[in-house]
Amino acid sequence: MSQGDAGAVERYNADRTTCASLKAALEESGSAIIRYSSSSIANLPLFDLFVDSQAQCAPGETVRTKRITASDGVCSLLICERIQGEYDPPPAPAPTPTPTPTPAPQPEPDPEPEPESEGEGPPP
Repeated sequence: MSQGDAGAVERYNADRTTCASLKAALEESGSAIIRYSSSSIANLPLFDLFVDSQAQCAPGETVRTKRITASDGVCSLLICERIQGEYDPPPAPAPTPTPTPTPAPQPEPDPEPEPESEGEGPPP
């Protein structure tokens, strides 16, 4: 293995590989990136890092079973998932919208007196 290949993760396409072959590859290498098709959206390819055991997970992670479709049917494999615990920081609160200030009401101007017509006086 050359220096550039150190730590390289194998990649597999589940649509072209049997479940037994995927499991054997994981057992041999410990982990692999597997491409599989979404079960809910047609023609949407997905990728995940699958592992052969809890030993491949980072501290604060645990394994979870994920079912994907291999070339020969449904296949149950393991992925690492972060453990949600009491030491996790709470999610950041959603920003509160800043209210838009309402302009102060302006006083209504005094109505201008109507000009008096020349030659007309008060009615008799």
